[in-house]
Amino acid sequence: MSELRRRIELSKRLADQIGEQIEGLELKADDRTRASAALISLSLCHHGAIIQLFDVKRPGSALALIRSMIDCLVRAQWVAHLATDDQIKGFIAGDDPPGGARAH
Repeated sequence: MSELRRRIELSKRLADQIGEQIEGLELKADDRTRASAALISLSLCHHGAIIQLFDVKRPGSALALIRSMIDCLVRAQWVAHLATDDQIKGFIAGDDPPGGARAH
């Protein structure tokens, strides 16, 4: 088994473990938590797509999604820990976060 294939399989197992841990998790219904959770969910979707793209031998497309996955995780952390309430409201309304980058 190649090193890449081994790491893809490890990544699949990690995704399964994360899914098991967050399934049924109850979250607060405030904007900060919902926005952060939505971004994390999108990042996990990107992760799954990256794995599938590697499986069908489309590494260029898989690698292109990595930035989007990381952007979502960074935004989730910004929303959860740094953003003001007004910034979160603006982000939910469609405003760009500070720095101008948007989650993909």
